[in-house]
Amino acid sequence: MGKRTVAQWWLNLPGYPPRDEYPELDREHVIYYPADLQPIDPATIWAKRRIGCYVQIPFCEQLCDFCLFLKFPSGRAEEAYLAALKKEIDFYARIPYIRNSLVGALYIGGGTPTVLSAECLSDLIDYLKAKLPFAADAEIEMEVHPLTVDRGKLETLRKKGVTRVSFGVQSFDNDMLRLLGAPHQASDARRAIELAQEVGFPKVGLDLMFGKPGESVADLISDIEAAMKLKVASISCYRLRVVPHTSIAKRAAKLKLPDRYRMYELWEAAVKNLTSGGYHQYGATDFARPGGESQYYYGFCRAPQRETLSFGVGCISYINGHVYVNIHNLKDYIETVSSDRLPVLMGKQLTAAEAMSRYVVLGVRAVQVNKTRFKELFGFSMEDMYSDQLQYLTKQGLIINGDEALQLTTPLGTFYINNVCKYFFTPNNWGKPQPLRFELINVETPTLTKESVLQFCG
Repeated sequence: MGKRTVAQWWLNLPGYPPRDEYPELDREHVIYYPADLQPIDPATIWAKRRIGCYVQIPFCEQLCDFCLFLKFPSGRAEEAYLAALKKEIDFYARIPYIRNSLVGALYIGGGTPTVLSAECLSDLIDYLKAKLPFAADAEIEMEVHPLTVDRGKLETLRKKGVTRVSFGVQSFDNDMLRLLGAPHQASDARRAIELAQEVGFPKVGLDLMFGKPGESVADLISDIEAAMKLKVASISCYRLRVVPHTSIAKRAAKLKLPDRYRMYELWEAAVKNLTSGGYHQYGATDFARPGGESQYYYGFCRAPQRETLSFGVGCISYINGHVYVNIHNLKDYIETVSSDRLPVLMGKQLTAAEAMSRYVVLGVRAVQVNKTRFKELFGFSMEDMYSDQLQYLTKQGLIINGDEALQLTTPLGTFYINNVCKYFFTPNNWGKPQPLRFELINVETPTLTKESVLQFCG
């Protein structure tokens, strides 16, 4: 008789299956768990985990009226900020958990990263590569404003390994751009995108906006057709959100903003025209030709999500079982890093319930959630955990609940994507705002951060 396989070694052993029901005395000594062991490649035990990295450059030459992200006017604190940013990167580079990781995707966002000079950006990328372990096939992506690049800067970025650039265009209608308070014109966007394609970036993408003041379906289709004519790899189509503390909010009453029904008509037209034009939807607002997807976005949202380590003011990380947010106040961020401490404003270690919830909540933003992998990771099916939610959302036509995956419907499900996400929140997260708000600039840095025992010297 030949040797048994790993999967069969325990079959027909004397006295097995090894369990006796109480009050009988179980005779097997339990010392290991789990017992359901399978063949495994030893290389997988010690393989470095792939993570994503995000770097925040929060400066802009002009603060666009509609922008809701954390940003500061350029020309004031870049030098001090970049010194602090490098110091924060150095802190993390010393932590064994990070040294045992492998950066598979790097996203440099803002703000406007390309407000920095080619030399500063080149130096920053070199520093990141010197301090962190990068995978050979890592994708490096950068947000770009059309007015902040020329051929020389783009060539420098390409030589430094940037493989994907994404341009904030918003519209190809100059009157609409002026109404939005955007500083560029349509010709600036076309020129910059064509330059990036000539320089040879493998992936060039652009952002559009829908729900603009007075926008008709025909206006949006015209923008989409102009974008597709440029043959970019990806197109993101974001909904205009009027939020407090933005310049556009101060004049919202005077603007002819669309209601929910017109917004849905616009989104329906966007999905139809982009998908019929060869761009498949791979994210909440993201469309791409095959191969044009953002690997950082995939890693951040697609279930199971990769860990993300972020550097800079106001950014969010998910690493080592924790989600945490960096200090939003620029002065406080620089001072905290200068005092040799990590600039963490707030965070928490995820509970088991939140880990399962996060898998689905962010997975929904990648349009499809792998149910088979959910059960492999957590030991429960999604039906076990979220039966009521799945039934309700299916009945409303927002999802397709298949055997192997939850699929968001589009355009309906993707239009209501934030509603869908929140159906999977754990009760302690209901009613809590997203930690990406201007109000956090005025939140005091906690004593736990100021006096943390985790201190980096030298």
